[in-house]
Order: sequence, then structure tokens, then C-alpha cells
Amino acid sequence: MKFMEQLTGAADLPDAPIPAQPLIEIAGEKRVLIEHHCGVSHYTRQQIAVKVKFGQILISGDALVRTRMTKNLLIISG
Repeated sequence: MKFMEQLTGAADLPDAPIPAQPLIEIAGEKRVLIEHHCGVSHYTRQQIAVKVKFGQILISGDALVRTRMTKNLLIISG
């Protein structure tokens, strides 16, 4: 956690997420949670492109699946 605090301080980033901006959480080696997404633009078992307010997030891996997808939340496993 100390590393993340140093990184946040060096980048002059706020401690709390900015409202409506994507929030990405990586859980272990096999799961990614993305909040405040704008949909999926590309989906294969090796790559998933997720649209966000100011661009897109590209998740690459093996055997990727959309475990859960709601209006505000996307969980990718693989």
C-alpha cells in the first residue's frame, strides 16, 4: 500500500475516485472489475475492449469471459 501512496503523491492524483470516471480494480490474476463503463466495443476470448468516457480500456488474456455486466459494472474473468 505504501507504493500506491507514493505513486499517487508523485502523480498528484486525488485519493478518492473522480465521480463518473472509470474505476478499475484488479482482483488477483484472473479478475478485473470496471465501474462507470460505456459498453464493450470488441469481445473475443483473448481481448475485450471496454469503452469509457474518454477512450477505451483493452483487457488481454486467455479464456476471457464477461462474468457480469450491468449498466455501471463490468466484471471480466480469465
